[in-house]
Amino acid sequence: MTREARWLTALCTFLAVASAPATLAAQPAWGPVGPIAYGDAQIEVPLNWPVVDPGTSTCNPSAPGDDVVVLLGAYGQSSWCPPGSGAAPHMAGTVRLGPMPTEHLTGTRQVRNGIVMYRSAAQGPTAATVYVVPALQVELALSGADQARVLDSLRPSVRQRALAEGPLPPPTSWHEGTFAGLTFAAPPTWAVQQTPYVYDCSLQADHTGLFPPAHVELDTDTNDLALPCAFVMPPRTPINGLVLAPGSVKVPNEVPARARRLRLGGLQAFVDPSAALGTLVLFVRVAGRTQPVQVVVGLGDPLTVERILGSLGPAS
Repeated sequence: MTREARWLTALCTFLAVASAPATLAAQPAWGPVGPIAYGDAQIEVPLNWPVVDPGTSTCNPSAPGDDVVVLLGAYGQSSWCPPGSGAAPHMAGTVRLGPMPTEHLTGTRQVRNGIVMYRSAAQGPTAATVYVVPALQVELALSGADQARVLDSLRPSVRQRALAEGPLPPPTSWHEGTFAGLTFAAPPTWAVQQTPYVYDCSLQADHTGLFPPAHVELDTDTNDLALPCAFVMPPRTPINGLVLAPGSVKVPNEVPARARRLRLGGLQAFVDPSAALGTLVLFVRVAGRTQPVQVVVGLGDPLTVERILGSLGPAS
């Protein structure tokens, strides 16, 4: 082959490579995904990613090294493998979903999936991209290679959708009942059970109060025996269910500060703003009762929540 032929061959090879479309590095495959909700916002992430609830810390040595940890709550409220917990497995990134900061909004405005958000860089030792989402009242901080997929999954939560769309009348097939001066209805497949205990265990707070299968729990709050706090992991995915509790002298029901007011079947109800995870907690004022009745609705799906809200009313 002459020098000119070799030069032409090399030139053709270069032009063929240069004109070929660029290929992006393939993202790591995701396994089955599930929703993670905080307040009015919800994201979807792989089920094998560890999730740390507000006010807790976790270090799972068996977690694969390519996982991302999900931290719920305000910055520093939950932590993965805190100092002194031993050898921590390497995590490929972090996702933090928590309340929106009170300071003035800063950052680059953008719209994703019809949701307005403000993008900025996190301050501190961990490099992350922070998105403040006023419409959903949350802040989402992301680090690692899966940021785009997590951000694309951001949606209004079941809680937000149910409250925004309002109560709906329950189907005629639902079973009706009365308790603590309230009427309620639930699907016919849900068992109705009673408990007398005032639960002192912290596990009864928020989304750990309901476990499958979906049921109605009527808590008379007449027995103040303190129960042991067994270590039970809460369900990863919120489920349907209903708990009604009139309160007691030992553990009185009180309308929390900054509660949002609702009208339900002619009754005044107040949404507990501190219940940010898998349940909707209401305090309903009932005529003739000194304490409001606490109503806890599991956030399995918005339609069921809306129908439960629509079934609540004063008992005749």
